[in-house]
Amino acid sequence: MESLVSIVVPVYNGAESISQTIKSVLEQTYKNLELVVIDDGSTDNTASVIQSFEDNRIVLKQITNGGVSNARNVGIEIAKGAYISFLDSDDSYELDYIENMLNHIQYTNSDLCFCGYNVVSVDSRQPRDTSFKTNNVLEDYLLGKIAVQTAGWLVKKSVLDDNTIRFVENISWGEDIEFFSEVISMSKSIVSVEQYLVNYLIDGDDQQLSAFSLDKIDRDYESIMRMVASKHVNSNSRIERILLGYRLPALLVYRMKTALERGYSIQDVQSYYQKYSKEAGVNAWNNGLRSIKLYLTQRTLRKQLKDKFS
Repeated sequence: MESLVSIVVPVYNGAESISQTIKSVLEQTYKNLELVVIDDGSTDNTASVIQSFEDNRIVLKQITNGGVSNARNVGIEIAKGAYISFLDSDDSYELDYIENMLNHIQYTNSDLCFCGYNVVSVDSRQPRDTSFKTNNVLEDYLLGKIAVQTAGWLVKKSVLDDNTIRFVENISWGEDIEFFSEVISMSKSIVSVEQYLVNYLIDGDDQQLSAFSLDKIDRDYESIMRMVASKHVNSNSRIERILLGYRLPALLVYRMKTALERGYSIQDVQSYYQKYSKEAGVNAWNNGLRSIKLYLTQRTLRKQLKDKFS
């Protein structure tokens, strides 16, 4: 008997985009699926758009707005599939996504499978560079060598349930990195599909500008500290060194660099740099060209801010 696959889609005011997302799931070449849509307190006609699809594989749950992590966690509780994936309400799958991912995860008897993704805009569609071959998925994921979008993972649901892995709620940044770092850590076997089966939509500079916030620097720091404290993720000294010696300073420095590029004042950015000067100044893990780029960016940032601690 074919395994049931659950696709969890959280949505908030997604009436204009969710139809394409739903179609990309319902038109999959693999048919034994359920589409669990969590309407996170939408105030537009999102629910009506979802209900216009007459397909008994759709499970719609309307909840009070609680954020994307809460919505995904509600979806996990509802999902009945042996395997589960998470798709955002403005993204889509290639039509053979489930078939390819499920074939690989079952043939290799793995707990987790990942694939690449395309970055899609109004006038372009480009595959995001990533590595499919790796000796250590967690290390390469944290170092940015493996670039996987949220929808690019298919996991045995038992891995989530047996280890009580859920998305961290009440945060709006980094929740997917934390979640999948734990999933990777608790998966006994991981396989990749060397194809780009997810389409990640970007709407252009306006959306990216509105989504950027300088105070996400604090969220970056808190996220890394939770991973350091996690007994699942931080299982050896190498992981802690990667988190504190490369990933944290890279997150802090590139966030501050972007803030200056987006027009934040020198004073505002400098206040964050002084707050995290010790952490932002570290470059203690050899990540090849990425570490060289980080070092050069650290120097440039210090010069721009005229930091008295440099």
